Formats: sequence, structure tokens, C-alpha cells
Amino acid sequence: MSLLKVIERARAVLHVDASASPKDVKRAYRRRVREAPPDRMPEEFRRVRDAYELLQDLETWANEALMSRTPSVDPPRLQLPTVDRGSTAVAMLRAMAGRLDERELVGLEAVEASDGG
Repeated sequence: MSLLKVIERARAVLHVDASASPKDVKRAYRRRVREAPPDRMPEEFRRVRDAYELLQDLETWANEALMSRTPSVDPPRLQLPTVDRGSTAVAMLRAMAGRLDERELVGLEAVEASDGG
């Protein structure tokens, strides 16, 4: 989930907008705690508390989220089929020749003749 979506969800939980000051966030947190006290609604209270902690120190949280190490994963080992290089080159030349018209082929023959090939 992107950082912006996490922040938007936290603001939605506390019912504040993006322009809310730290005082507004604290006021909204206290109001939401009264609506969802920890003894009666522990899950909702946990969501409110997490949202408040995130919005209270947003810059520190964002820096930690951006700088956190992602787990390293070994790349998958692919078993590639072996290819005869000669047949591949011939197939590529045939495909290219199929796209050329006669004038281009005549031009290529003239270049080959001048190169001595």
C-alpha cells in the first residue's frame, strides 16, 4: 500500500482533512476515543490510536517507511532452453528477408558485390 493511502486512511479514521493542524488532530483523537473507548471497543480504539500516532509525527513515520529495508529475495533460477545459434541466425535472416521488397534485395546484392562477398 502506498504511503499516501495509509495517511488518507489515518485521516479518515480520525475524521480530519489534510489541512488539519496538530491541535486539530489531537482534538479529533480525543473525540474519537470518547466514541470508541478501549474497554468497550478495543479494535476500534486500536485503529484510532494507530491513526493518531501516525499523524502526530508524520514526518518521522514517513522517513522510517521510506528508509526501511526491503527483504532481499534471490532471483528465480530459470531453465532456458538451449538454442542452436546457427538455426536462430538463419531464422532471423529469413524473417528479415520476408519483410524486404525486391528493390532492397537488389540494393543488398549490389553492396555484397562491391564488398567482394
